[in-house]
Amino acid sequence: MKKIGVMFAMILLLAGVSVSAQDFASDQVFDREYDINVQDEATGNYLVFNSQSGYYKFVRCSDGAVMSGRGQVTRKGCTVDLVDIGPLIAGNRGDIPLYKVLVSADECTKQAKGAVEINDWMKGKPPIPPMKETLSDSDISNNTTGCSNSSRDF
Repeated sequence: MKKIGVMFAMILLLAGVSVSAQDFASDQVFDREYDINVQDEATGNYLVFNSQSGYYKFVRCSDGAVMSGRGQVTRKGCTVDLVDIGPLIAGNRGDIPLYKVLVSADECTKQAKGAVEINDWMKGKPPIPPMKETLSDSDISNNTTGCSNSSRDF
């Protein structure tokens, strides 16, 4: 009887360690805490991203369109670049990417610029319409994650 009790205790202990390891691994893989926020000074549109994982979210304030994904992050000195280029689709002048997200933020000067381009309707709830938006931010340290230049707020 003692052997069964000890064995049962070991199984519970191993199961607990396994669950803890899975929780830790999922936190590492799906970390979506954004540490860089680029907000266009003219429109209020903003893009936030995690400079380690590459997860990002773009919000267009005029209609509430939201696009999120995961791009490649590169660092060079104070500059952090995020690039995400979608799969190719047929365009009028040949194949073009379905979408492009390009952002460059300088953490020393606190300035950033970027562009979000969607060349065809993207699936989503609601679907994301084609768009070409630019971001220009002279001070990334004073941004919000809301549509400050619009009546919409997220």
